[in-house]
Amino acid sequence: MPYKVTGLKQFKHAIDPAGLDRTMREELRRAAAINGQLGAAHLRKTITDGGFQRNAALTVAIKGGSKKPLVDTAALFQAITSVPVDEYSAFAGVLRTSAAFSVAEAITEGATIQVTPRMRGMFFALYLASQGSDSVTLEGRAAELFARQPHGWKPLSAGTAVIVIPARDWVAKAFRSRNLKRMVTENWLKALGKTMKKRAKGSS
Repeated sequence: MPYKVTGLKQFKHAIDPAGLDRTMREELRRAAAINGQLGAAHLRKTITDGGFQRNAALTVAIKGGSKKPLVDTAALFQAITSVPVDEYSAFAGVLRTSAAFSVAEAITEGATIQVTPRMRGMFFALYLASQGSDSVTLEGRAAELFARQPHGWKPLSAGTAVIVIPARDWVAKAFRSRNLKRMVTENWLKALGKTMKKRAKGSS
């Protein structure tokens, strides 16, 4: 959209390099912050939309019957945030300082967890408790898992040496969104338009 500039003084103000650079940086910084928020919103939407490899039976048991990948508690969902970096970029995702970062990293890249004797013993204790046995007392993580799902636990088979968490790159999937790219582009263009409008009006 063209902006009318009248008079030499207003024209000089509009094209002043230092002023133009300052105004543009201010508007671009606002646009970057908004784009970061849009990125965080799309990450959350990607989780709720689903479409990932289904959870294994053991994962379903640990999550208390939930078959939907990436959804266990609200910890990961709530940990997604956005932080402005500069006038050209913003961070959207899970910060390394967040307690949920290790979960986000494992989900994104996948992980292989070695089954230890202690883990094997815990699942056997859960199995006994789910069968109504009074010979075991569950504490800590075992008690937490049993509270989520008090029935249907089975001991790990002798051949189960590792527990594999498949990679689910929910971050890349979110940022491939054409809708997100369109909105980000529109925000950059609006920032440039606002910059030229302000300079033409002599408001900054």
